[in-house]
Amino acid sequence: YLPALIVKKITVISDFTRKELEHVIPFAKNKITVIHNPFSPSIQYSARDTTSGLPIILHLGTKENKNLERVAQAASGLRCKLVVLGKMTEKQRLLMEEYKICYEDYYDLPYSKVAKLYKECDIVSFPSLYEGFGMPVLEANAAGRPVLAGDIAVLHEVAGEAAYFVNPTDVDAIRNGLTELLSNRDLRANLVAKGKENVKRFLPETIAEKYNQLYESLLK
Repeated sequence: YLPALIVKKITVISDFTRKELEHVIPFAKNKITVIHNPFSPSIQYSARDTTSGLPIILHLGTKENKNLERVAQAASGLRCKLVVLGKMTEKQRLLMEEYKICYEDYYDLPYSKVAKLYKECDIVSFPSLYEGFGMPVLEANAAGRPVLAGDIAVLHEVAGEAAYFVNPTDVDAIRNGLTELLSNRDLRANLVAKGKENVKRFLPETIAEKYNQLYESLLK
């Protein structure tokens, strides 16, 4: 409460976060400004299409809200490899074996290696249950990869129309989404094109200018 009383401005990274914060400090709601996160220019666009071989699905995160367990269940029986970014628990590894998932697990990687994983995948899996922002959606957009996203408000805010949204609590919906993305070339191309446009809103220079305008308003 005390910092909110003494500062002139408070920045948050999404409108969703703003609404949550207003419940905590309703007296300071007029001080809150939404300035989104920028994506890293380390993520470079590269063309890729799922036409042959074993399609790679890159799943981001292993914490409960990242929904890996439902994704594993949804991917069971699909012809694909699941690449997981984030340290998996023993329970999650056993689940992969139970569902006979072909998978790899990576964690504690330098960001250059993370960028390489985006480049090497065919689809990005992010049917998250809860987020404050949702950077993997932008990273997928920037890399030129279609992304499966949880149908939650903050991911709509970040992705716009540049994601395939599914009910993150419904395994069948996740499976249908993965199947559709793997099989529908036109859908993938459409999402990739929309992603290239969407990331323009989150260019580092665009976000920096918004902070600059905020600082100038304080000086005035």
